[in-house]
Amino acid sequence: FISAKNILSNSPNAKIYKRFKMKILCVSDFHLGNGTKSDDFAYGDEIKTREKALIDFIEAQNADKIYLVGDIYELWQAKMETIRQVHSKLIKYLENNPKIEFIKGNHDYDLTGTLSVKFNTDSGKKVIITHGFQHHKHGKNWFVRFLVYMMGWVEIVINADIDKLPTILAKPGDKTKYQKEQRVFAETILQKYDILICGHTHRPLIENIDGKIYANCGTCQWGKLEGILLDTTTDEVSLITKEAK
Repeated sequence: FISAKNILSNSPNAKIYKRFKMKILCVSDFHLGNGTKSDDFAYGDEIKTREKALIDFIEAQNADKIYLVGDIYELWQAKMETIRQVHSKLIKYLENNPKIEFIKGNHDYDLTGTLSVKFNTDSGKKVIITHGFQHHKHGKNWFVRFLVYMMGWVEIVINADIDKLPTILAKPGDKTKYQKEQRVFAETILQKYDILICGHTHRPLIENIDGKIYANCGTCQWGKLEGILLDTTTDEVSLITKEAK
């Protein structure tokens, strides 16, 4: 478990740049899987269509730098070799685009990558980009990972997507507790930074916390196309959303 305190430190798992002067796109939570009903990005005939839609969405932003902010690959339910075969076109684009840099999430933590990126905007504002699972105590819990794996097998057997059931059936108090944990994490990080950009929650938002910015990329699964744009010359942070056809 990696706490907010660890993220704030200059650990080997963080990439640190002095200053950026560019337009940055942050997208997260594709959860690319094995192409069956357990694949929350797309399955069957949807795969090619949604891959193209996501590539077009990324290209349309004309960003100078693109960060994949974790949980790009669903390694809790599928092997990387299988994911590469199923989503070969999209992965080839992601890996060969020189603008793109990968930040690890809890579902693709085992891959090579950094946990966070830190830099200053042109005006000197401090920015940190990280997946954000650090606020969630079950973010890397082995039992939760096992349940997600088993859920994937159930989806294949019954040929139905049931990933949203835990969210639908969750008690209101559980959702409130989760949101409070997320808020505390953001507030802790923003004690030392001016702008925090995360993924993990699948809830796109931009929130002002005591004059500082907490932004969440949302998700690019289930036909959604969401992300955060940061202009480091103006310090403008904007949310972009689009539904894939």
